[in-house]
Amino acid sequence: GRFLFWPRADLHLGWEQIEQIVDPAKAVAAEEKTRDFNHKYGLAIRGLREEKKLTQTAIGGLTARHLRRIEQGKQPVTSSALRALAKAHGMAVEEYLKQLARRIEKGRNTTPARNL
Repeated sequence: GRFLFWPRADLHLGWEQIEQIVDPAKAVAAEEKTRDFNHKYGLAIRGLREEKKLTQTAIGGLTARHLRRIEQGKQPVTSSALRALAKAHGMAVEEYLKQLARRIEKGRNTTPARNL
């Protein structure tokens, strides 16, 4: 996409970020979109884990608290968390991501996030 780059300030701004700075409503909408994304992926992660009958403590490299926050959409999933989840499911990261995408497409985010 298009962006502005100031090398001395180490600042990268895309058009969307500039719009969000100028228009607070756009910033709120972007935050809402991010929350929705994290929530959908969190539900998919949880649904896939439960489908495979894995407990939150069975995911090596992630604490149950960290995984719970990801599954509730309160924390975005990181690449290291994805690697740990894929490994626990016996899949390559790419296959794990495909499984999540399929769940989201089909609306198979089984149970709504709840406090565990």
